Order: sequence, then structure tokens, then C-alpha cells
Amino acid sequence: MRIVIGEKNDKTLQYAKKAKAIFADEMCGIKFIKEEVEIIIPFSKILENGMVENTKIYFEELLITLNVKKVYYQHTINSYLEDLKSFYHIKFYTNFFV
Repeated sequence: MRIVIGEKNDKTLQYAKKAKAIFADEMCGIKFIKEEVEIIIPFSKILENGMVENTKIYFEELLITLNVKKVYYQHTINSYLEDLKSFYHIKFYTNFFV
């Protein structure tokens, strides 16, 4: 299952629809998913404090709550993300087409 994370606007919603993915800008709608998921963050940044920009989602909470196998992220991986990547053994893909 794919989940697109980002600001709730037409651009992100259209991207989620095209990717055949669920859209989320807060955890309440996705925290009960038990199957493996791929997280796609096409437009927002993951900030140094762990929040996904323009959402109510703390990135590490995604990793703790969901069975995340891959993360597609359009921006540079900062030191915070490097630490999480190593700790949770998550694959990050930063070169994908938006």
C-alpha cells in the first residue's frame, strides 16, 4: 500500500490519486494500517524537529506505528533522517519523478 504524505492541496491530492495511494496529513486516518506501506513525500520537507512540513505528522511516529518498507522523498536527507534510516533499517529513495 502507498501513502502520500503532505500538505492538503490540489497538487498533493492529484499526486496521490495518480499514484493510486492514500493521502494523509495527520496520523489519525492511517495509524491502524497493518500491511506493509511505502511512504511518498513528494513536495513537503521533513524538518529537523521531525515534523513533515505543513502536516500534523511526526515522521518517526510513522516509522514506529506503521510497517514502513520504503520512503520516497524528494529532498536531501539530513542528519536526522540518516539516523532514523540506520536505526529503523528503512530504504530511502530520493531520485524519483514527481
